[in-house]
Amino acid sequence: MVHEKILSEINQQQLPKGYINAVERYLIPLAEKIAVLTAHNNGALLVGVQGGQGTGKSTLALFTSLVLQHSHHLNTVSLSLDDFYLTKRERDRLAGDVHPLLKTRGVPGTHDIELALQTISKLKALKDGEHVLVPRFDKASDDRKPESEWESISGKVDVILFEGWCVAARPEDDLLLEDPINKFETEHDALGLWRNWVNEHLKSDCTSLFDQLDYLIVLQAPSFDVIYEWRLLQEHKLKARIDGVSGHHSGVMDDDQVAHFIQHYERITRNCLSTLPALADCLFKLDKNHTIYEMVEPKKNHSFIVVSDLDGTLLDHFDYSFSAALPALASLKQRDIPLIINTSKTYTEVEGIKTELAVETPCIVENGSAVYLPKSTWPTLGGQLSDDLLLIGDQYVKILGEPRAKILTILQRIKHQNDYLFEGFSDFTPEALAMLTGLSQECAIQALNRHFSEPILWHDSEERYLDFVTEVERNGLMLLRGGRFIHVLGRCDKGQSLAWLKDLYSEKSGRNTEPRLVALGDSQNDSAMLALADIAVVVKSPVHEYPEVNQPKGEVLYSTQEGPKGWNEEVLKIIERAS
Repeated sequence: MVHEKILSEINQQQLPKGYINAVERYLIPLAEKIAVLTAHNNGALLVGVQGGQGTGKSTLALFTSLVLQHSHHLNTVSLSLDDFYLTKRERDRLAGDVHPLLKTRGVPGTHDIELALQTISKLKALKDGEHVLVPRFDKASDDRKPESEWESISGKVDVILFEGWCVAARPEDDLLLEDPINKFETEHDALGLWRNWVNEHLKSDCTSLFDQLDYLIVLQAPSFDVIYEWRLLQEHKLKARIDGVSGHHSGVMDDDQVAHFIQHYERITRNCLSTLPALADCLFKLDKNHTIYEMVEPKKNHSFIVVSDLDGTLLDHFDYSFSAALPALASLKQRDIPLIINTSKTYTEVEGIKTELAVETPCIVENGSAVYLPKSTWPTLGGQLSDDLLLIGDQYVKILGEPRAKILTILQRIKHQNDYLFEGFSDFTPEALAMLTGLSQECAIQALNRHFSEPILWHDSEERYLDFVTEVERNGLMLLRGGRFIHVLGRCDKGQSLAWLKDLYSEKSGRNTEPRLVALGDSQNDSAMLALADIAVVVKSPVHEYPEVNQPKGEVLYSTQEGPKGWNEEVLKIIERAS
């Protein structure tokens, strides 16, 4: 019966009879995987279907939906990102207020993302006996259909297939937007205002939509040039279908208009071709004839987590710059590989650095004393609050260390009892710390704003230092040697906090396999973090020897260049090897 329905639909869609082979070989197994996922999902499963224009996203969604409904008895709804385009009037207003190119539908920023989020939310909450109206867009008239012509969806929904050419697209690094990518951008967006505006929408509202996806299917075309040919064919079919039909058809384009039109999407399409195959849960490779020739489940690059120390590693030891690491940082962003900072610095310091790096990931501060996780990306933690997991502002904070007040009390007692010669951050003014470290006064103030540790400078003998270590440990604290200071803290380290965070990432991914850790550090206080990594990168320091690394399970790499130059070189090598 299912086979007959598939054949009937192939005839109705005027597809080659051989398409039945693609359904049987690829789409039926795909539907089986999706059906299994629905059994473990709370509510409707949102499945993204991405591919360049003309790759056959709608056709794949149609036949996958057919198999899900008739073989697995799952109520399936197909949505298109195209159906959430802003109306022609709204795009005209954008063209006047922001940039003339926004009159043309398609790029991020020309969609009603709020309407899409609301529609998906309503579909997920739909119960038997209820219905939801789903908007539809009329490409022939280049406008959204009136609400009276929207589709009514009834009953509990199991699967939502959400297709679109830029579904799951990642924003580009701002540096890559400086130069035009084609003749169209050169002539119509010489200053880059349009492409930067589009990229900002990819970073913000589009990301909030794409983050809802539970599963991502990517249709990979051979090249952008082939996508142009397919889009041209798509427009020819649209014209043939509506010839002789009454109505307004201003949205139909001739060949020159298609060539002009598709250049609007070249930048994002090329970026999708480069980045999304590695992020897909299921990848279909297409040949030049539109035919699927391979179905793969990639080793997802975001199964990597890159964890990095700052001072002397990602940041230059002398001037605190990370400019030498920009190429590798851009490559991590393009591949959606999280970068997590694991440092002796304070949370206040790290927040400023995260802003400069444009990352929204968790961070580990004060040598493993606390983990900060953005509330917006870890909403499920709200039900797990306890004495050592707090909600502070917009961050969940996992505390593994001791309060600084307790540490200072113990240090002062030990110092007075034994006449040890050392000074700590509590003894410094911002001006004195800035002079000692080369930090700006603002950064020095941030460095002094500590909650779980006290960095000290030891001015006594090495022999008395060994006695000091014994005293500190007898009082339940520990010492870690960093690049400049000795850090006094509770019994925690960068490895313990990283192990906790790694488990959290494993739970969030919903997969049985743990993410692979790439850790980079330059000092002895990075040893526990490096020992936990699958790939430990020891970055060369200009002021001390490589630290010892006890790596029981993974590999250890040693950079030949110092600081961020070495960081950049080794990260790029690892990414290239994993591609």
